[in-house]
Amino acid sequence: MPTGFCIRVLAIGARYPFAITRQKLVSLRARRRVVGAIALAAVALIASGCFPPGGPVIGNFRCPIDGSRYTDDYGPRSDGSFHYGIDMLAPTGTPEWAVKSGNVHYSLESAGGLVAYLYADDGNVYYYAHMSDTVGGDRPVGQGEELGLVGQTGNATGPHLYFDIRLGNVNGYRPDPYNTLRNAGC
Repeated sequence: MPTGFCIRVLAIGARYPFAITRQKLVSLRARRRVVGAIALAAVALIASGCFPPGGPVIGNFRCPIDGSRYTDDYGPRSDGSFHYGIDMLAPTGTPEWAVKSGNVHYSLESAGGLVAYLYADDGNVYYYAHMSDTVGGDRPVGQGEELGLVGQTGNATGPHLYFDIRLGNVNGYRPDPYNTLRNAGC
């Protein structure tokens, strides 16, 4: 390659700042990655402000069972799985209540055993698992109406209600229900 050509390219780069050398191009790509990472971190920070530790608080909420004991066991488990709900300990046969008005649908699943999906009028879905029995069939329900009874069906080691919240739909984001349960006085 003639040296005159290289000199002309350097001169063009000096006169036109948009003529970028390979080294500057690599530097811009690295800068773009850093800016992208900062933007992602900012979004995560904003989202964490929307859902405080223990999850959001959903108002006008009825406790799914009365007189239970529970702790905030939402989160990763030692076996690598993730626990998306709260285990509410109560004796077998304790009534389970509709936390909101909506439509209840019952199903039999391997892990959850006998379960209820409450498609609530607020747009969220509330999930009840390990039931020993249902009260009635699939139907519209009012807030506080009995849905079923605590049990230990499916993958359960003792009688309890596994309860989780699914925002927006059955496959929606599942936040920690702890703050909602505490706020409702459960």
